[in-house]
Amino acid sequence: MHAEKDILRRLRAGEQMAFKHIFDEHYPMLCKVVYKMLADKAGTEDVVQELFIKLWRKREKIQITGTLATYLRGMAIKEAISYLRQRKHFEAEEKITELAMVGYEGMIEEDGLKERTESVQQAITMLPNRCRLIFRMSKIEGLTYQEIADSLGISIKTVENQMGKALKLLREKLL
Repeated sequence: MHAEKDILRRLRAGEQMAFKHIFDEHYPMLCKVVYKMLADKAGTEDVVQELFIKLWRKREKIQITGTLATYLRGMAIKEAISYLRQRKHFEAEEKITELAMVGYEGMIEEDGLKERTESVQQAITMLPNRCRLIFRMSKIEGLTYQEIADSLGISIKTVENQMGKALKLLREKLL
């Protein structure tokens, strides 16, 4: 336990060798934990990499009451759940787009509705990834800002900012 406290102290101080030690020691175990939830090797690696990025960014504020392994395992589970939620939203997004495109094909072209709808869809796909995800969660799935914030593990203010950015970019592209 004394050695673990020393590693954490060094990590908080920004020592990269301490971070590398934590990474080398815990990466395999974290991959096993995440893989059990995702059953996807590439997704598992992405999630665990993201976990370590967050660990490094938040290193100065980390407060661990138990063991480091328990703390990291908890982070891994939370990150895997977040990944699954995002993947679910992306799959739903793809299905909605697919259904919408099938529906558009049957529309009468004379009134220009098809072109306008396609322009809107194209403008939405050109939004930055996070911005597009939040916009679609709000406008297509009908989620509240609070539900979006909870689902993505971000603040309501971030959701508001991303929605404002999305609307501004869409106005610029469509007007």
